[in-house]
Amino acid sequence: MDEDENGDLKELTTSFKFKPTVANKPHKTEEQIINKKDRTIQVFDLPLYMEKATIRCSFCLLGEIEKIETKAVGMYQQAFITYKDACPVQRFYNKWSHYIGKEYVRVTPVSLSEE
Repeated sequence: MDEDENGDLKELTTSFKFKPTVANKPHKTEEQIINKKDRTIQVFDLPLYMEKATIRCSFCLLGEIEKIETKAVGMYQQAFITYKDACPVQRFYNKWSHYIGKEYVRVTPVSLSEE
């Protein structure tokens, strides 16, 4: 409430316009999805104490990393590492492990066929 010139109370009105909190993402094409899978590896058996920075430091020796996502799975954690290009991923079609400090971890390319 507010007062006008005569000292009488007058009612104020306020209106709000809410925006959506999540912006609509453009849908990815099939080609973009395949391209991302070709540049991504999945890392298994990472100890829970291992930090994302340690994982990044070890795998960045192979190529420039675009994104790392980690999640806890039971007694271990898993990581999805996406590189800027597909070259670093190629080595994991033949070699399915990687050494991080004193730990060996299992690695598979995400686009690996199920054969």
